[in-house]
Amino acid sequence: MLELRRISDWNGDGDEPRDGVLPMSVELNMRARARLGTTLRGKYTLERVLGAGGMAVVYKAVHRNRAEFAVKMLLPELSHDEEVRGRFLREGYAANSVKHEGVVAIVDDDIAEDGAAFIVMELLDGMSVEELAQKHGGRVPPRVASAIVCQVLEVIAAAHDKGILHRDLKPANLFLLRGGRVKVLDFGIARVRDLASKGVHATQTGTSFGTPAFMSPEQARGKTKEIDERSDVWAIGATLFTLLTGMCVHDGESSNEIMVKAATEPARRIGVIVPGLPSPVAAVIDRALAFVPAQRWESAAAMREALVRAHIECFGAPPSEVELAAFLDQTPRAVISKPMIDTRRVDDAATTAIPVATEGPKKTLNRGVLMAALSGGAALIVGLVMIAAFTHGARTAPTTTTAVTGVLATASEAPTTSKPVETRQTATNATVTITTTATATHKVIAPPKPSATVLSKPGCDPAYTLDKNGEKHFKPECF
Repeated sequence: MLELRRISDWNGDGDEPRDGVLPMSVELNMRARARLGTTLRGKYTLERVLGAGGMAVVYKAVHRNRAEFAVKMLLPELSHDEEVRGRFLREGYAANSVKHEGVVAIVDDDIAEDGAAFIVMELLDGMSVEELAQKHGGRVPPRVASAIVCQVLEVIAAAHDKGILHRDLKPANLFLLRGGRVKVLDFGIARVRDLASKGVHATQTGTSFGTPAFMSPEQARGKTKEIDERSDVWAIGATLFTLLTGMCVHDGESSNEIMVKAATEPARRIGVIVPGLPSPVAAVIDRALAFVPAQRWESAAAMREALVRAHIECFGAPPSEVELAAFLDQTPRAVISKPMIDTRRVDDAATTAIPVATEGPKKTLNRGVLMAALSGGAALIVGLVMIAAFTHGARTAPTTTTAVTGVLATASEAPTTSKPVETRQTATNATVTITTTATATHKVIAPPKPSATVLSKPGCDPAYTLDKNGEKHFKPECF
C-alpha cells in the first residue's frame, strides 16, 4: 500500500542525495529529517533515511541491543485513519504468515509517541529489481530476468498456499540481496482469505488496489471478487515483460490511461517487441498475460515449473543465485537512474486523496542550450563548407553526410564522411546530434605552415606555385 523512493546514503543536505537517487520533495525531506536521532518506544533509534513516499518513510534504525533494522513509519496524519492504519499493520501479519525466506521478515509493530504507526523489518543489503534494471538501461538480460522471476514465483506460490494474494507485484517490490536471493516486499495490500471469511474486509467491490502498469484486467476493473491467484500470475508476467523490454505491457501517457487499457485490451505479445527472445520464455510470458484468467497459468507453482524448464532449455542450466549475485556485483551503485515507468498505485477512496510518490523532477532540455548548440553547429558547418570550397574550388562530387560533434575541429581534422555522432551537453543531460549535407570528395586538408627553416631553402620562398586558375600548389621538397 506504500509507494517508496530509495534514498541510499542520503545526507540530508539540500534536496539532492549523495549517490544519485531521485530527490524527495522539500517538505517530505524536512519531515523525514526531523525524526533522525529520535528513539521510538525507547527501543529503535532512527539513524538514516532509506526511502520515502506519499504515505510513509523508511529509516535505518538501531535497536537498543545494537541490532540494525529498517523501520517503516506511516505519516502521523494517516495513522489517525483507522482503516489505513489497520491495512498498514496487516502488512506484517500477511508477510509473516507466508513463512518463506523470500519474504521480508516483520519483527515488530507499534505506535510511536506522536501517534504514527510503524513496523520494524529486517534490514536488507542489495538493490531493488527496479533500480537494478534502471542501472542497466531499463532492461536486464533474459537469463537474469528469468532467474529473478523463478524465485518470485516460488515465494508467491508459498503465499498462495497460505491463502494470501499479494496484489501489488512489480519490480519495485522485489529486492535482490548480495548473495543472489530475491526478497518480495510490501504485502501491504495483500488479501488474506481467512481474515476475509471472518468479516475483516480489506477491499470491496468496485475498488482498485495495486499499480496500474502491473494490474491484471480484473484488478483494473475493480472486480475484487474475481481477483485470485491468477491475478498475481498476471502481475508476475507483467514484471518479467517489463524487465525484458523496459516498457509496460500497455503503453499510455498516464496511470489512468494504462489502467483503462489493462481493463479492456489484451497484452501485447512480447515476441513482437523482443524478436530475439527465446520462444520458450516468450511462451511462458504470453500465457501469464492472457486477458481471460482461465487461459493463464493456473497457479504460480505451475508457471514456475514451466519457466524453470524454459530457462534450462534456453540457457543450458537451472536458474542460479550465484549468477544473480555476480550480476549484482557488476552493477554500479552510484549511477543516477531515471524512473523506468509510472508505477503509481491506485488505492481506495480512503487513500487516493493522499498524494502518491512522484517519480521525481524530470530533467528537461534547456532551450537556450539547445539553440546555442544548434547555432554553433550551423556556424561550424558553414565554416567547413567554405574551407572545402576555398581548397577544392567548385568541383562537383557525390553528396555525403557529415556529423558535427561537440568539439570544434581544426580544418585538418574535419572529415567529409562519417556517421552521426552524439554530442552530450553535460549541463542538461541532453543529447544533440546535428546532421547536414556537404559537398566534398576527400579530406579537407589545410595547407601546412612553413617554418622559418623551410623558407630559407632555395626556391621555397614562397613554398608554392600558382596555376592558371590562381590555385596554390605546394612544393613537396619544401616540407
